[in-house]
Amino acid sequence: MKQLPADPGDCAHALKCELAAQVLRSFGTLRLEVTGLSMLPSVWPGDILFIERREMEEIADGDIVLFARKSKLVVHRVLSKMAVGENVGVITRGDGLLSPDDPVSPADLLGSVRGILRAGEYVEPRVYWGSWALLLGSLVRRFGWVARILVFVRRLQGHLWRRETPCKS
Repeated sequence: MKQLPADPGDCAHALKCELAAQVLRSFGTLRLEVTGLSMLPSVWPGDILFIERREMEEIADGDIVLFARKSKLVVHRVLSKMAVGENVGVITRGDGLLSPDDPVSPADLLGSVRGILRAGEYVEPRVYWGSWALLLGSLVRRFGWVARILVFVRRLQGHLWRRETPCKS
């Protein structure tokens, strides 16, 4: 087990993340509910992600991957693969963020998103976006308040935070 933070709240969160990582490593699949805004407009808060264990060799540019970083789980899109020491790593970035993350090593990689449950409907994760999604992603990256307004509007429409999760994998 990894070193846990001193703050009890952070410690509980770190334990949840470690448990999720162990479940994925042991059983090969995991479902996680999205809480952040970094992947807007591709992935929304409240979406349920279906994640499958993947090795670095199975990851391609454009995939949405789950990795561990500083006692947290992060879901971001792969921009490119690169050499990290003797291994191959990936450069990732949240669709709603301007700057890329530090390289993700094979040890940090947990899996990739194979499906998204959004408001009771199963959606395939997209590698390429349409024109409107590209424009929206550009606005979200440049103006953080756009993401908050989008989430607020979706909540008003009632599409967010729906708990209808079917029992299929």
